[in-house]
Amino acid sequence: MDNVVNVEECSNQIRIADQEHYDFGSVNGKEKAICKYCKHAYVVGSGTKGLIDHHKTYKMRFGQRSIEPLFKPISRTTARRDIMSMNEIERAILLTMLGKIPGRIAITSDMWISSNQKRGYMTVTPQFIDSSWQLQSRLLS
Repeated sequence: MDNVVNVEECSNQIRIADQEHYDFGSVNGKEKAICKYCKHAYVVGSGTKGLIDHHKTYKMRFGQRSIEPLFKPISRTTARRDIMSMNEIERAILLTMLGKIPGRIAITSDMWISSNQKRGYMTVTPQFIDSSWQLQSRLLS
């Protein structure tokens, strides 16, 4: 940081509660807010949503690390890949199970509209009796 910017100059952009978590300065002629914890720099004049969100997520990650020091958050890509992999495994199990059914399958569909989003949803559910005479029901979509 070349020179320190007066906090009052930034007070119209950043709430007082959020100012205590940042040092304000000028880097290469641009006003920056530098996080006191991780030293990440943010441009002050481009809005404060990034500063507020950064502090919230940093608090959450710091809390997780204090509970379990070896905790490492996964990325959205990893979560998506893992969920898709689990879906493929469950689909293969379901196809094997449906292939071994000695009798018939009853397929039902249900439709509903969510109360808060006003969106329509539909599910398709097969019901069948397996070889051990247990009623099975699975959600297809």
